[in-house]
Amino acid sequence: MIDKIRRKYLSMFEKLQFENKIDVLCNAMHISAEQAIALYDKIIAEMEREETLFLYAKGKLELEKKKIKRLRQIRIVCARKKPIRKEGRIHRLVRTRFLAEIEKLREESISWKNISKYISKTYGKKIPYQSLCRVYQEINRQLKSSA
Repeated sequence: MIDKIRRKYLSMFEKLQFENKIDVLCNAMHISAEQAIALYDKIIAEMEREETLFLYAKGKLELEKKKIKRLRQIRIVCARKKPIRKEGRIHRLVRTRFLAEIEKLREESISWKNISKYISKTYGKKIPYQSLCRVYQEINRQLKSSA
């Protein structure tokens, strides 16, 4: 039943003009037009790759040896992709409560161990200094890439 509904909506989406498809993605996912275009390009590339793999597997497509090798590599990489993890407790705490304070302490050249001890004494939240450092760097990387 759900598969039938999904096919119906996909066929409706397929018939839309490019601009309308971007509008649908923007409204459905609450993202900007640039992000929607990037997502659309990723979807199209993935569909083309899947179609090529399908035709090759069915023997309906003759490919060069280099392209066959590349498709096998892509298949291996896709099989290894990790599922998206939920945000952990430490990550959430650092992002929501301690980020500004950690930045201030790091500007004063305070070590990760001392920051961990400070958070433990002040807030009663024990966070290992290694985890604190790793999570802080991940958050900074995400903020820099989104800016």
